[in-house]
Amino acid sequence: MEFNLSYRRTDFENIYYADSKGSYIKSEQVKKSVKFLMIAGIGFIICGCYSVFTENYTPLSYAVIALVIILFIYITEVIELYKWKNTVKTYLDGLDKVIKFSLTFGESYISITQDGFTYKYALKEFTKVDLTDEYVWLYGTDYILIPAASLDLGKFEELRNLVNDYFN
Repeated sequence: MEFNLSYRRTDFENIYYADSKGSYIKSEQVKKSVKFLMIAGIGFIICGCYSVFTENYTPLSYAVIALVIILFIYITEVIELYKWKNTVKTYLDGLDKVIKFSLTFGESYISITQDGFTYKYALKEFTKVDLTDEYVWLYGTDYILIPAASLDLGKFEELRNLVNDYFN
């Protein structure tokens, strides 16, 4: 069964960056470090005030060390998130150049055609499938994401049912 896809970058961005996944403060990847960084900052301020009033700077030095360690952890997580966002951006920039998309779902394969060039995958290559009202996402040696907005509503339901029937 063949499906013609209409590509819109925002459809993909809404899925990739859902639930603040691209945020350097709110994403799950860095949220824990941000909380620790805030706690360390408050601790630093408290230790600083204590050190000024008592003229004992030992607690302040420990607070500085803790703050630097947590800042380093946060920065490494931000770098990983930046690399992921850059990978997504590069992928979507490549898709922006494609004019015509189609998808063919066969008995044992799925193929994607982009401007006449076809990528064919055996369905057994995919180990995990996410089926939601917003997208179909196949995981395996490669990843295939098909947003619901890329197809007419009836066609998306048909594709989702085909994928569901094959993998369940």
